[in-house]
Amino acid sequence: MRMICVNQNKETNVTTTTPRCVANWAHTQEQVLYAIYLLIGLVFIALIWTIASRRQRKSLRKGEIGFSLQCRTWARTSRTAAIINRPVQLLVSCAILGLTMSRLDSYDVTEWSYYTVLGLYTIAVVDDVVRFLASRYKILFCFSPVMLLELLCLASNFGVGFGSVKVIDGVETRTYLDFSIMRSVFMLRSYLEMEKHVPRATKGWMMVRLEIKILLMIMVGASIMFFLETLGELPLFTDNGFAHLYSCRDGSVTRHKSTDCSESTWSVMFAFYFTVVTLGTVGYGDNAPQTVPSRLLAIMFIVMGIILFSMEIDNLISLYKLRQIGNPPYTPKPDSKHVLIIGNPSFAQLSAILRELFHADHLSDTDTQQLEAVVLGNRKAKFTKPLIAKMKADPIFISRVTYIAGDATRSKDLERSLARDAKAVFVFPDKLTDDAVTEDAMNIMRVLATKRYVG
Repeated sequence: MRMICVNQNKETNVTTTTPRCVANWAHTQEQVLYAIYLLIGLVFIALIWTIASRRQRKSLRKGEIGFSLQCRTWARTSRTAAIINRPVQLLVSCAILGLTMSRLDSYDVTEWSYYTVLGLYTIAVVDDVVRFLASRYKILFCFSPVMLLELLCLASNFGVGFGSVKVIDGVETRTYLDFSIMRSVFMLRSYLEMEKHVPRATKGWMMVRLEIKILLMIMVGASIMFFLETLGELPLFTDNGFAHLYSCRDGSVTRHKSTDCSESTWSVMFAFYFTVVTLGTVGYGDNAPQTVPSRLLAIMFIVMGIILFSMEIDNLISLYKLRQIGNPPYTPKPDSKHVLIIGNPSFAQLSAILRELFHADHLSDTDTQQLEAVVLGNRKAKFTKPLIAKMKADPIFISRVTYIAGDATRSKDLERSLARDAKAVFVFPDKLTDDAVTEDAMNIMRVLATKRYVG
């Protein structure tokens, strides 16, 4: 098997002319330079596209659509584009990450694994083209964080196979480390985009989806931390008193590490890192980042972790609430239709209404859709407790009746009830109320709000 570079610490039969695999900032700087070249080319294409689009727009007749808008419409609405952006990108990024991790296991780069990754990147580029077409502001898209990372991934992968051989400590070297280790960022993006199109009412999967999201976020953080720590300290922070100080045997402190001055001591950067870790109550563990970029990244993770933790706690509370009848939105069954019942009837009234609604006399031989009823009402309404008790006790009843806890004057609750898709909306008052004027006023408000929402 032909090798691009071999493990510098492993005895091998590969000819000595094969460069050694290392992780060094000299190679990474070259990869970043390649990415800048790619960025300049992409910005040039975006600039030409923008100028051509604006010129065409001036010559268009009324009702005509320019090529830029046509491309953007296709990229945003096409099912093919959505598949490329989401599941295809997710699988491709997962494969690239897997092959990169196998490379890190041996610290060798074989031609087979390299060209396989290169082929996968050609598929990933198709996703970039689709997203470029979907963006409204092409030049700003070029400078988006994820696009910049994509350029770094493409350029660094090119550098692994075709970058220059550098002599480091008298040995010819190539790098085995590139930005492909960060493909988990693209996996997370594709997953979050797919998650938006999955119904949130599926109780059993919500916890699994939350765990997958947390796992991908951990992978993102771990990959970036591994990349920075493997490369070692930035040349900018080497022999820099702000970043590192060392205590010597004679009691003095210096910024230059040597045999006599090898023990790390407090520096401004370490004090800053120590303070944030302490305030974040994270702890230091057995391993701690040693380089300035890694410590800055750890500080950012601590702050983001505190924020995201509070957000996910809110999601868990919402997940717990979904277990209660009335909280999940209405999810229609296949081949079904529904009517919406709102107002403030008593349970006896509501029972009579539902009995009449589902009576066999109203069934038609030509009607293949099952009729369902969605009851939207306040939890404090008279019918709520007996209705929930009935739904818990009668599985046949709950298969056709859905209770939504909410207020018909709120658009959000009408949306949860799928009011726009309802075949009819019935508004029923409480016939036994002591305050008929207030009851009528509330029902008028419900009717007007529903009519305004449905349009």
